[in-house]
Amino acid sequence: MKLFKNITFGDDRSKSADIAWGWISSQKWPDWTVDIITVQPFKLQERETSEDAYELHEWTPPTAREIPTEAEFAKIKHLTAKNDPRLVLGECTDTDLIVVGPRGKGLLKAMHIGSTAEALLRCPNAPLVIARSSEKIKTILLCIDGSVHADFVVSLLAAMPWIKDVEITVLGVVEFENEIHFKVSQAAKTLNAAGAKAVEKIVEPDPLALTISPKMTILDEIDDLSPDLVALGTRGMTGLPRVLIGSVASSIAHYAKSSVLLAHDWSIE
Repeated sequence: MKLFKNITFGDDRSKSADIAWGWISSQKWPDWTVDIITVQPFKLQERETSEDAYELHEWTPPTAREIPTEAEFAKIKHLTAKNDPRLVLGECTDTDLIVVGPRGKGLLKAMHIGSTAEALLRCPNAPLVIARSSEKIKTILLCIDGSVHADFVVSLLAAMPWIKDVEITVLGVVEFENEIHFKVSQAAKTLNAAGAKAVEKIVEPDPLALTISPKMTILDEIDDLSPDLVALGTRGMTGLPRVLIGSVASSIAHYAKSSVLLAHDWSIE
């Protein structure tokens, strides 16, 4: 897969943003760049004379983020704009990861319309990490549902520069007749070839139960394994609109205590 080798970090200077920056800084990113985006507060009735006030442009923040040499970034840019954070981050498409904290502050919180993370979840324009810990990634729970979006997540993880020696549990939940066993095996092989230590886990439905809940199964696995990161595709195999029924990905992103990576294969849209 093509990589831009770029991270976009949504920095609102909240405690959640501190954690998200810690998550980024704890991993190694040789030859990667990071754009630190801080959106300035604004009022619609106030008009700036500067033409680029509402467009992203480089700036020097009063207090810059501490940049650890161990992260091995090739370049770091500080960017800002006076705009809605949802719009600014929502237009960042030439990036491999958008990283935000689970909660924000300021404009969106005051307007009671949810956080930037929530807005990005509803319409992800690039792979999204909701960082809930600043720890180095040592363990990952990768959820495979047989969809092309899960395949995309596998390719994304395999391309990460810090994936070597990370322990990955590749989880498949059998809901109906599909190729889930093959997909889990294929994902494990791809990740092992990239240097990770991947093991397969298949959860079969209880023969006495009428249905199996992927959401509850994944949450149970998260409780049992306490992974540093949970990774899954934004859409599954049902084809039902998320806006009407919600989704497994949305549930995991909201309720998991671990950091969460969500991605979508935009090439099929």
